[in-house]
Amino acid sequence: MQQGFTEKLVQRITGAGPNLVLAEKPVPRQVLEGLMRNGIAVAHGVKRSVIRAIARCTGAEVVTSMDKFSDYPRTGTCASLAVQTYEHPSLPEFRKSFFFLDGCIEERGGTIVLRGDSFERLADIKQVVDLVICLSYSMLLESALLIDEYALAVPGQYEAGPAEQSVQTSEDASLAQQALGEYNIVLSSSPCVRIPPPHVLVCMREKELAIRAISEKFDKMSARRKDAPAGDSSGAGAGTGVSFLVSRQQGAASSNRMQQQYESELALHESYIHEGKIFLRDNPYMVSLWDYQSIAVTYMVTCRKHDYMLCAGPQHHIIPFYTGTDATLGEYLEMCFVLTAI
Repeated sequence: MQQGFTEKLVQRITGAGPNLVLAEKPVPRQVLEGLMRNGIAVAHGVKRSVIRAIARCTGAEVVTSMDKFSDYPRTGTCASLAVQTYEHPSLPEFRKSFFFLDGCIEERGGTIVLRGDSFERLADIKQVVDLVICLSYSMLLESALLIDEYALAVPGQYEAGPAEQSVQTSEDASLAQQALGEYNIVLSSSPCVRIPPPHVLVCMREKELAIRAISEKFDKMSARRKDAPAGDSSGAGAGTGVSFLVSRQQGAASSNRMQQQYESELALHESYIHEGKIFLRDNPYMVSLWDYQSIAVTYMVTCRKHDYMLCAGPQHHIIPFYTGTDATLGEYLEMCFVLTAI
């Protein structure tokens, strides 16, 4: 029975007329021998994502079961097929073979080969290249949408404002001012999107400016008190010891009240500055393009039958923009149609 199934499978694959078959899982020996007799090469152990990418670039159809052969699936086409094996100096006993499919449909994608350095370095370069490709594609789609809608993209304003000035050469710049200056860079591929700096740093800078204004105000008040005469020189009893002591006590009481008022006003702002310092301590590498390639949402589960009683949450969830599971609109609709047909 198994022999008959194997023969039927080989016949159906041969009837589709392929020169190369890519399989995700290991292929039985009988199937390999049957395909070899018909001049069909087989590569097994290929990742599902790679198979889908090759099918998209060559125009082929992925066959997931033997019943799909009854619908005469499409076979992909390319200009040439080559196999090359490479060795790396860091792995002298290791070889890796690559299939090169040249002459595919250019509009549907391609492959970028990175080589010439260590695996760790190439991994970092690959991450950067992936992000640049996704950003470029996003800009292309956004530009096409604006053109279709006859809209004009307004560039984001990234000029340094009063609270976001670049102060790398200033020695007397505050900590918050230096941190905000680092955020005056482009963090989005969209010309219409301006990502603001963290709110805690903005509050920290505002409170630093408020404390500076308060300090200047009280310094001027103290200077005026020092320049003022010690007592009133006109009237009876002027210059006597009693008037001098009274004037001195009044000055001391006034100074104490002014100092208390100064400390109370400072206390209203110092808590925000403390929170900003904690944020800077916990985030030593603040400005990173990778941190802005996701969206954060807060969700919770409630029960309608019990007056929206909270069942779970609220919880934070991070959704990255570009992942290996991303699909274009056409691919998503194609998957929906396939699931509907099944």
